[in-house]
Amino acid sequence: MAVVEMTPQIRKVGVAMTTMHARSLLAEASRFAERLGVPLALIHATTGEAESQAHLREAANQLTIPVEKHIVWSKSESAHALLSAAEQADIELLVAGAFEGPALNRRRFLSSAARKMVDSARCSLLLLVQPRIDTHNFRRLVVLTDFSEVSR
Repeated sequence: MAVVEMTPQIRKVGVAMTTMHARSLLAEASRFAERLGVPLALIHATTGEAESQAHLREAANQLTIPVEKHIVWSKSESAHALLSAAEQADIELLVAGAFEGPALNRRRFLSSAARKMVDSARCSLLLLVQPRIDTHNFRRLVVLTDFSEVSR
């Protein structure tokens, strides 16, 4: 019996950023886009567009990361605004931070923004707990699915 492996074609990677950890998330997303041979789009949630645009372009230049000609802006910092902007930009793999939220019995859980993204993303979503600027190998990968139509 032959096993047929179906891999969805990813044509565009996006990185969802706020100002926190912007450089490290940008570096990680850039490596994924480069490995896949696809363009990288920056999706930034902020209320101060002009100031943030200069900051993001500077970060991309410092990391020598080629980005698309436009940066997708979301005027709100909510997870839903980031996901909506990703959908409008036809992002198929969204890289975002999964910074830890409050601890309960010494175990850390995803922040509320990361949980909202997991629940609502219509594209593939890669959440990074500790994004790094330097190249590295992953030690652990966790895959979440609820087997719903959205997750197929």
